[in-house]
This record gives sequence, C-alpha cells and structure tokens, in this order.
Amino acid sequence: MLSIPLSPSSRCLRRSSRLLRGGCMALLCWAGIASSQGAEESPLHFDHWNIAPPAPADDPSGDAAPASDPSTFPLEDEFAQRRERVIRMFADEDFARWRRGFFTGGDPGKYLPGAAMAKLLINPDDTMVREYMNDGRSAREHYHFAAVNWARFIPLFADVLTEDTMQLFNERGGRYTDYLTGGGTENHKTMQYTGPLVLPWYTDHGLGNLDRDATLEAGKEWIRDYVRNIYAVGMGEWESSTYHAFTINGFLNVYDFAQDEEVRLIAKAALDYFVGAYALKYTDGVLSGPSQRGFSRHSGASITDALGWLWWGSSDDLVPERNHHHFRYSSHTWTSRWRPNRVLTNIATRNLPQLPAEWRNSKSNYWFGQRIEPRGNHYHESFFVSPSFSLGSLWWGWDRHGQTVRWQLSTRGRDGAVTMTGGHPVMGRIWDGLGRYEQTAQADSTLVLLADIPEDDEYPFTMIHIPENATWPERHEDWWIMRTDDTWIAVHPLTRDTEAVTPAFAPRSSRDQRRGNHPETILHIPGRRSGFILQVAERSTIASVEDLLGALDESAVRIDDDEDTWQVHLTTLHGRDLKVSHQPGERHAQTHIDDQLLTFVDWPVFSGPYFSLDDGVLRAWDGSDGYQVDFTGDLPVYSEWSPDK
Repeated sequence: MLSIPLSPSSRCLRRSSRLLRGGCMALLCWAGIASSQGAEESPLHFDHWNIAPPAPADDPSGDAAPASDPSTFPLEDEFAQRRERVIRMFADEDFARWRRGFFTGGDPGKYLPGAAMAKLLINPDDTMVREYMNDGRSAREHYHFAAVNWARFIPLFADVLTEDTMQLFNERGGRYTDYLTGGGTENHKTMQYTGPLVLPWYTDHGLGNLDRDATLEAGKEWIRDYVRNIYAVGMGEWESSTYHAFTINGFLNVYDFAQDEEVRLIAKAALDYFVGAYALKYTDGVLSGPSQRGFSRHSGASITDALGWLWWGSSDDLVPERNHHHFRYSSHTWTSRWRPNRVLTNIATRNLPQLPAEWRNSKSNYWFGQRIEPRGNHYHESFFVSPSFSLGSLWWGWDRHGQTVRWQLSTRGRDGAVTMTGGHPVMGRIWDGLGRYEQTAQADSTLVLLADIPEDDEYPFTMIHIPENATWPERHEDWWIMRTDDTWIAVHPLTRDTEAVTPAFAPRSSRDQRRGNHPETILHIPGRRSGFILQVAERSTIASVEDLLGALDESAVRIDDDEDTWQVHLTTLHGRDLKVSHQPGERHAQTHIDDQLLTFVDWPVFSGPYFSLDDGVLRAWDGSDGYQVDFTGDLPVYSEWSPDK
C-alpha cells in the first residue's frame, strides 16, 4: 500500500497540532530570550577583540567601484540585533559534550570553536574556552572543518592560547599535507585550502611540509586559479543549502585576515560570486532551488540559510531558536568585517525597481579537485523571481547521490517561507534527489514536468508537495488550487485519479521524528507516463479564485498523449506560448517558447537583469547602483557599471 488518503479535516488537525507545538515553542523561546536579555550586564565585547563593521578603508578594490564596497551594507543595525541573539544562545554550552562518546575520536573541531568564539564575545575571560582550546586535543585537529575554524580563531583570539598549544598546533599543521593537497568535496577543499592564505601570517610557520613563504605562495597560486575558473564556468558544488556556507566561511577568513592585498582582492571577487548567486535565490530565508546538495525547506533551516538570515532576515522571527544547530557554523559571519554590499542586499531582499524578472543560467561539471577540465553548460537552469515568490528548475539534472534539487518553488509567508518541489520519488525520496526520469521545461512562472517511468520501477507515479503552511488544495475541474499568504499555486495533473495522500513509502527519518516533523502530504499523480503543469501567480494581481480560474482557462491547455507523441501545449499566465514535447532517450524535452526552439548552447553562468556572469565578467545592479568584476586576467578588475554603459 503506497499511500494513505487524507481529508481536509485531518489536515486541519495536523495544522492545529503544529501550531500548538509552535506556540509552545515560541513561548519557551521567548522566555529564554527574555531571561538571557534580563541577565545581560554588559554588551558583547567586539571592541575587546578588535572586531568592527566594514569601513571603506578595508576594501581591497579601493574606490574603483564604490557600489561593491562591503561598508555599503544597509542593514547593519538589524544584523547586529540578529547576531547578538545567536551569540547568546551559546552562552551556557558545556564543552564537555565534545569530549564524550562519539567525540572521543570524532570531529569536535567542527562544533566547539564556534561556541568558543561566542563565549569569548560574551566574556573575554571565559575559563571554559581556555580549558578546552588548550587541552591538547584541539591543537591536534587540522581536517577541513577544524582548519576553517582555526583560520578564524587564531587571528582573532590567539591571546587565549598558550605557548604549548601554539607549538603543538604548528608541529601538527606543519606536517598536515591536506592543507595543500587534501581530497574530498569542493567545500572540504575550499575550507582546507584557504587556511594557507591566512595562518602563516599569524603563526609565522608553514603548513603541509612547506615553509612560511612557500605556503603563502602555494595558497596564492591556488586561489587565483580557482576563482578565475569559477568566473569562467561556475562552481562544481553550486548553491548548496548545506555546503555553500562552508566555502563562504573559508573566503571570509581570507578577506578578513590575509595580509596580501592581491589575495584579499581575489577573495572579495569570490565572495561577490558566492553571495551574489545566493542573493539571487534567497527567498524569505531560504536558498531556493534548483540547488546542489540539499533542499532548504523552511526559513533559516539550513546551514547556508543561517548566514542569509543573519544578513537579510526573514518573516520567521524565531529562526535561530528553531534551528539552533545550524547557527553553530555562522561564527565567521558574526566576526567578519565583510558584509554583502547594498547592491547584493537589495537583490536578496527584492528591493528592485522592476519585477518579475527571469534568468537563464548554466552550471558546470563537478570539476574542482577531480583532475578534470572545468566545463560549463553541464546543466541549464531557468530562474524566475516575482515580488512574493521564486520558481527555478533544471532543464535536466539528476545525480546518483540523490542530493540535487531539480526544481523548487519558494514563496514568502507571514511566518517563514513556504516551499515545495515534486516529481518521481526516486528510491522513495520526496525532496532532493528527484528527476531521474523527468524532462522539464519552464517559461516564466510555469513549469511542465513529464516523467516516463520504467516498468520495473516500484513507484509508478509522480507527486507534488502540499506545503503544510499553504491552504488545502481545492479541485476545480482539471486544476488543483492552493494559496499562501501572497501567492496562488495551480497544479494540472497530466493523468486522472490524482488524490491528496501522505506517502507511506517515505517514512520519517529518526531525525524528523525527534524534531516532530510530520510526513509530507502530496498530490499523488498515478501512471508510468505521469507529470503535471505548475502555474504560480501573485495574489496582488489576481484577486480571487474565480479570477485565477479565468486566467487558467485562457491558458488553453492541450495534451497529446499517444504511442508516438507526448506533448503539452499552453499559454502561460504571462502570455507566452509554451510547447513541450517529450523526447524518449534524451536529456531534454523539445521545447518551443513563442514558436522559438530552445537550444542549450553557450548559456552564461548567470544571465538576466540585476546579476549576471558571462565569460569571466560579473555584473551586479540594483536599479540605482552597480559594478562590474572582470576576472579574465591575473587579478580581478573592479569598475562602476550600469546597463546604460
């Protein structure tokens, strides 16, 4: 038995249960916040550790592009308030937990240093930090997570480390070759490889069997090559809701602490790429898909979105209290003098002169560290941004590791983002990892998904999420209608007998059970030839269900499904003619938009208004100010830019 049908009344009971738990959680969190604030006898000690907001004099690009300067960040007061809430959450953490059980031989260097930084900002004389950071265990840890933390802790907080600790650190790090040649995923390497650009300046020692100067030289050669390549073809591990943050953390270290201004300039260019791409997809606290390696379900409920929430906030004001564990890795953001400049912040917060807007982007192969040639245009992406939502999809994309998010809709809510995806549940997955048998096409806020499922696959259907904080879907002939606070969601299944169910084939993980997460409710669309049309609209422009149904009627959906042809033809809600034909054995559907055949040749890394990257040149613009970063030579070249230039 694959599924359990649900009624709207049972759905309401689920919601009431969640609201009750959420209300209790909010009350407890508020009590904790009030208690913490009531006990505060002094402000946080940023000045003691020489941690200050960015200033124009810090900018390694000088006055070449004033709009790119991190000191233009417009939300410093709000950021400071959010940051303080997060830091004080770690005030009472007992570090003994990182020396027991799994962590007697595990990886506490990933977890302990962030809380140690928080404690030192609360009390510079904290004795627990001094005990554990000098206990002989910490200085032995040099793998990637520990390395990216050391490259922040030592430049800022070296005063709490004893001479014996520093001697042990230098002995171990001096022999640890992974700083220069370590393996693993892209974020593992960027965390490790950014260390040699920082640590030798503060330890006066080399790493990985090189002396100090040779270590710095090797690091500079690496960062120049790596960042120039991502400007040419993009990251291999692109926009991950989990791992993007760790790469950002490594480059924040370089920007803040490297004493070579050319290296800092390259790090700034890298951060403009990493955080610019993130800003484009940031939707009310989530890194919306498509993305590689992890689906971001709720505002601030991923490691990367902890950083975004600190910078830009969301409609969910209890994000850190709900997601305490993710904020442990945001210590680099608390203590950095880098911020997303005003232009990137306006993109992230949708403070832009004209929306909606659409991008066509490309993604590279997973080239970094694999001894293969960087190659762009491996995947192709459409991304549509409207004032209250974003919809993005890969035209093709499935990985056997099951972490790629093929498509995602994220909408603004009153209490955090509303997110959804769907497709064929490969091996029972219902979030990331979908897309093995699908061909998809997107034009503006319309997505068509066609799945041709083999006879031997145990899941002969497609599905689409019913978000818990959206309305229960109402069926109106061929369309199922849902709404969020500001957005209409309309789903047209391509087969009959669609129903709302809880998928019994995908039981909750033990982690979901501990956190009280319900099994997800879906629209179950049966058939080995299965799929749907998704159309999304602003409630500010379509006032009622009746108006929406009228607009959907004008879409004039035509479906041809016989032995030789499988085609969907309609007019999108934005008036574009979209014709999608399934192509057996091919990656992509044959797609015509306004009678033009879509091809997949030479798509830029990012191509659209406000943020673009093509042939090594990045451009960012918010309708008033803009800048350009040209990294086709030995160093990035910053300059002022606007579309009129």
